[in-house]
This record gives sequence, C-alpha cells and structure tokens, in this order.
Amino acid sequence: MTARAEVKRLNELPTAELAATIMPVFGTEGPPVKKIWWGARGIEVFQICDWLMRDNSEGYRRAWLWKAIARALHLLADAGLIENARRWTRVGAIAAALQPTELGRTALEEGTVREHLGM
Repeated sequence: MTARAEVKRLNELPTAELAATIMPVFGTEGPPVKKIWWGARGIEVFQICDWLMRDNSEGYRRAWLWKAIARALHLLADAGLIENARRWTRVGAIAAALQPTELGRTALEEGTVREHLGM
C-alpha cells in the first residue's frame, strides 16, 4: 500500500477505531518515551503519526494525519486512557506530552481498550 493510500485509509476510519489503532503507541510496541522541550516526558503527536506510518513512510507528510489523530487523542483522553503531562497545552496539540493513565496501561494489558471507547 502506498503512503497516500494508507493516510487515506487512516483518515477515513471512524474516530473510535482510529483511537483504538493509536492506543498501542502507549504500550511496549510504541516509540520510546522521550523528554520533550521543557522537561515533560511523553509521546508527541508527530511520533504517533510516524508510528502509524512506519511501514509506509516514503513520501508521506505528518500534516496529512494530524487532525484525525488529534480527534482520536481527545477521545482517548475523554475515556481516561491517556493524559497530557504538559498541562498548558491541549491533548491534540503538537507540543503535548502524552502518556497512558493507569486505566490506559491496564486496558492495554487486558486488551480492553475498545470496551473503554464504547466499541
């Protein structure tokens, strides 16, 4: 599948489905958690874009996914599965430092993310 086709597929997913697809980024399969800017530790929105596109990265642009991912991240936060370690920015913002909550870690371990998203 080409990068454009994968971006199109991801953008067309229902928000809850995309949120469930994103949640493993906060587990052992995801990118390394890093210190972001002024000290908060977490995963950035663009890391999530890159993680989703890890098999189709040639020629894609992060901006193509950002809005859909931001909506999905808000859904994960509303479900109590993730939180933003940087309180002065919103969950879907580029500067957010995202991490799983205790509930999110448990949902990943138990495979119940979809249930927490009402799926």
